[in-house]
Amino acid sequence: MNSKNLLLCRGISAVAVVLVLLLTPAISYSQLEDYSIEHAAHIGGQTQCAVVQGNYAYLAQGDYLTILEINGTEFRQISTLLLQGQGIDFAISGNYLYCYVNSDTCFQVIDVSDPLNPVIAANMTGLPTSKGFIVRAGLFLTGDYVYAATGTEGLKIIDISNPFNPLVVGSYKAITEFKDVAVSGNYAFVVDGNMERVHVIDVSVPSNPIKKTDTYVPRPEDIAVQGNYAYFAVSKPSFGLQILNITNPLNPTLA
Repeated sequence: MNSKNLLLCRGISAVAVVLVLLLTPAISYSQLEDYSIEHAAHIGGQTQCAVVQGNYAYLAQGDYLTILEINGTEFRQISTLLLQGQGIDFAISGNYLYCYVNSDTCFQVIDVSDPLNPVIAANMTGLPTSKGFIVRAGLFLTGDYVYAATGTEGLKIIDISNPFNPLVVGSYKAITEFKDVAVSGNYAFVVDGNMERVHVIDVSVPSNPIKKTDTYVPRPEDIAVQGNYAYFAVSKPSFGLQILNITNPLNPTLA
């Protein structure tokens, strides 16, 4: 076991976030006996989402951003910040944390250059929210853009080249409800859980996203992309983990 990474896990109905130490070198089946997950800590409070960057973890706990300092297997809460609403999903890059929150001010940019003193850098309205209810939405950040799956309002592309003035520059309307998104190269892979489809959208021109194709994935909820594969968490346990081969983004196939 040559490397250690931190994995934050959350459940939709969980009342706490569980932090685990994931020992994750690249493995083959013959190495499985060396692959283990160990419980490392428990941080109380309902947690909707979390991201990790460097030695810090950023949690959405109710209407608050909670920042933890990570030191090996030790975790310590160092600061909190009241958001405009319940955090739904986070994305982070450099000194800025991007937050989709369930309020009229639905997109917030937080300056976390000093983790002990996070401050709001910008607020943006215009994305769908549902006060008092959990909204399914997902963020994906790459380069100068945040891609937001915004439920019934579809895919929104937000220019964050100026973190103090985020702007929606492109959008693609959902047929039913977009729940999550991941981007690889020039393509956004958007989860439409209600229709059991994954939409492949060309985002090479962020101001003009164009759907290229869609494919069936049973009950998809969340997506992660690595290399030539997209991995889907699904809402029906018997379907297990669904894997999509996206070597050819215009003709994705279930692996």
